[in-house]
Amino acid sequence: MKNEILKARFYPFGVLLSSLIAYLEWGGGQSAFLFEMEVQLFSDLFHQPEHFAHPLILLPLFGQMVLVYLITKPQAKRIGPLVAIISIGILLVFVLLGALLSWNPLMLISVLPFILISLLWMLKYPSLKAQSSQSE
Repeated sequence: MKNEILKARFYPFGVLLSSLIAYLEWGGGQSAFLFEMEVQLFSDLFHQPEHFAHPLILLPLFGQMVLVYLITKPQAKRIGPLVAIISIGILLVFVLLGALLSWNPLMLISVLPFILISLLWMLKYPSLKAQSSQSE
């Protein structure tokens, strides 16, 4: 039973970590990892709360909150993982598109773990759900 719960928690944890290591570069030689940008956003939360109003900021943050919920409650319904992956994936698709258009291998490589872990999770999810419901 413990093994199934660990498996069910591995995928959301892996998706969360892989989303945080996404690397972005933009004009003027500026670059940052997604976790660095989130730290900056939260440190400026009370000084500039309007920065949170952008959909490309709100959706991934919502997806990350869903992932934290899924880590604590591994027996959640299938809609939870889909919502989390899609909401974070929207931002990372733009990062992937930017990486391909500018041919930036660092940005490209940083998005691949998210894509791979998400695909594995969606392929394995029905079997994980069946195992956890049988063990109850």
